Amino acid sequence: MMLAMGPASASIPGRCLRWLVDATDRLLRRIHGIIEFETHAGGLFRIELGQVEREILLSDGTHLRRGDLVIELHLWNEQVLPVPLEGIDLGWAVRIRRQMLTTLHRLALHLREDRRLDKVRAIRMQPADAGWRPDSSFARVLTKIGFEPAEDGAPEGGGLHRFLDDLWMWLLTWTHNPRLLKGRQFQRKRRAFWISRPRFLALYGDGRSLPANAGPADRSSSAPPKKSATLG
Repeated sequence: MMLAMGPASASIPGRCLRWLVDATDRLLRRIHGIIEFETHAGGLFRIELGQVEREILLSDGTHLRRGDLVIELHLWNEQVLPVPLEGIDLGWAVRIRRQMLTTLHRLALHLREDRRLDKVRAIRMQPADAGWRPDSSFARVLTKIGFEPAEDGAPEGGGLHRFLDDLWMWLLTWTHNPRLLKGRQFQRKRRAFWISRPRFLALYGDGRSLPANAGPADRSSSAPPKKSATLG
């Protein structure tokens, strides 16, 4: 599947399509309770308060049970840095990583200050990646900043559900950062990455920079805010 990019996206039909995608996105965020926990211009994630679907044992010994509260992170598409004309380069990747870490530090502060979130036991991301591989670059980034994959996976649903999810992710990317579509496969696969509340606060709650290698802890070591709020 291919959508026009470049000059076509600035045409009247292109502007109408972008408006429709934005309006649908706002509606979906309202339905799913996806909100902005901060108003900072550099924020990279919105959040959704959800529940654990099945038992999961994380590497730091945290045992998540069905029904436990979890914060789901959703990419704030409008605030992802535009990809340079030349394409993704090291400078862009470094700035995105810095933006991600800064947002996680502010989320840790919010998690500690908002008493309505006291029962949240973990933070989860379910990114869509093309042909997910354990050694993919995005998976390596997530593990280095403290998240770990779990074998629960994201619900795949039926073929129609997967197609609509792929289409929606494509439209969001085309609307907000179309150069990210270069070389990207249409079909994507979601995988859940987790970090327990204690580990998240240990890594991000002191306001300092994240350690260079902050992968999952060794197993032997020991409300929602104000509305406004993407799926993805």
